[in-house]
Amino acid sequence: MAAMPEVPAEDVAPPSPVLATTADVAPACKVPATDLTYSVGGELFHAHKVVLAARSPVFEAELSGGPTSTAEESHAPAAAIVEVDDMRPDLFEALLHYIYTDTLPATEGEAGDDEDASHQMTRNLLVTADRYDIEGLKLLCEGELAKTLDEGNVAEMLAFADDHYRSTLKDACVEFMAASPERMERVVASYGYQRLRMGHPLILVDVLEKLLMFRNKQ
Repeated sequence: MAAMPEVPAEDVAPPSPVLATTADVAPACKVPATDLTYSVGGELFHAHKVVLAARSPVFEAELSGGPTSTAEESHAPAAAIVEVDDMRPDLFEALLHYIYTDTLPATEGEAGDDEDASHQMTRNLLVTADRYDIEGLKLLCEGELAKTLDEGNVAEMLAFADDHYRSTLKDACVEFMAASPERMERVVASYGYQRLRMGHPLILVDVLEKLLMFRNKQ
């Protein structure tokens, strides 16, 4: 029987890195144990300091005792638990999910109350991403919210984008509203638009400019 040819080591692709808990990997795999625990709303979340610090400048500052650390997240030794008092556990879990996977967590349900809950969760996660200065997550949430725009919610979403200085979502809302004079008329008739006009009058200048540009192209 002929001997199998040897494959040069440089021709063998290295294995892809896999995130896993130490309980899920064989002893030969050198996956570091978690060295940080957060307590959020009574639930515990285990993480790696080096991962959090690499993904968020706010986490990096907090974990190194930097000047931008927040009062509610006290610095503690590795064996201690860091308390977070002003965040829901599901939001913190979604934040960690993105940090480790670069994706949003899957949501159940696509209609009715489930859809509204998913929509609100994405808005809250965008605010959380802004708090921890994770630009990729902010952009991902903005993109997801832009997909949900309709004539009934676009004015409210525009106000939300303006409040949180989210230019990508703001531009998407303005373009949606100014897509046609007919659509703009229906949006203006909505309750959300009346609130937008009272609370964010200056932003309507952007909408008017976009609408004029659209008409000039006709």
